[in-house]
Amino acid sequence: MATCEREELAAIREAAAAWVVRLADELEETGEGDAGGEAQRDFQAWLRADPRHQETFRQIRLMWDALEQPLPRAAPARRPLLLGAASLLGLCLLFLGHGQHWLADERSGIGEVRQLTLTDGSRLTLDSGSAVDLDFSGTERRVRLLAGRVLAQVAHDPAGRPFRVVSEEGTAQALGTRYVVDRSGDGTLVSVIESSVAVRAARGGASVTLGPGQALRLGPGGTAEPLAAAPAADSWERHRLIFDNAPLDEVLAQLNRYFPGHLHAGGDDLARLRFTGALPADDVDKALRLLAEVLPLRVERHSRWLIRVRT
Repeated sequence: MATCEREELAAIREAAAAWVVRLADELEETGEGDAGGEAQRDFQAWLRADPRHQETFRQIRLMWDALEQPLPRAAPARRPLLLGAASLLGLCLLFLGHGQHWLADERSGIGEVRQLTLTDGSRLTLDSGSAVDLDFSGTERRVRLLAGRVLAQVAHDPAGRPFRVVSEEGTAQALGTRYVVDRSGDGTLVSVIESSVAVRAARGGASVTLGPGQALRLGPGGTAEPLAAAPAADSWERHRLIFDNAPLDEVLAQLNRYFPGHLHAGGDDLARLRFTGALPADDVDKALRLLAEVLPLRVERHSRWLIRVRT
């Protein structure tokens, strides 16, 4: 399956799960059932927009039925309905979005930062929700990043085998010791901490050599120009997230890596808010409280699966 198609399907799955929460929220706030309500009209339009929408929603319905829980309808009970929908959102994103995760050679759970020592003495740190396949042969040392983010600290190899971290977007070959490869959004981001790394897009083209403090994004169309790496790009290894004038949506996206459900952001003013500082990656609730102390935010926890952040 092509990268673009996989990303489209992932977006559809997330939207289908999110619709469950929105419809339940509409029931709680207005009491309107299937026959009316703005959310219902928008939902029907979303279903008609693409045949895959209805099929994906059907799959989620079947999964929920298998768990012997009712899919949200025009039921009279409001609060239990919302909590059930929020739990469904987390379950659907977990099971539909990370199928290859469970088949990987090595993986980390949500909220877990896991360190591995490889057979050559190199160390690999898997961030929350990450998965890799390992292929060490007589000619190369290959780490295939399937999901998430890894920090590689590469040991010298007496046989001279190259060490490569590979994703669908390209390859990052160590020319030194320490670098981060992150598969998120629409591509792969390579950030160099120490020494240098040679980066090449999967579609070919010239190799780009990055030095300490540099980064490069590999996208579906190839490589972009080198840019400055994020401050303390490996700070997540120590359970800290460092931001320098970062947009709030980027901050919440980083925190969402460590949350087993979904952080939902809403409010017209969110787009203009920015944050500078450090947040704990191992305590999402505390991180959100810290954000709310310095920014005009309201944090609402609806269940273990759903947190809303609003202005």
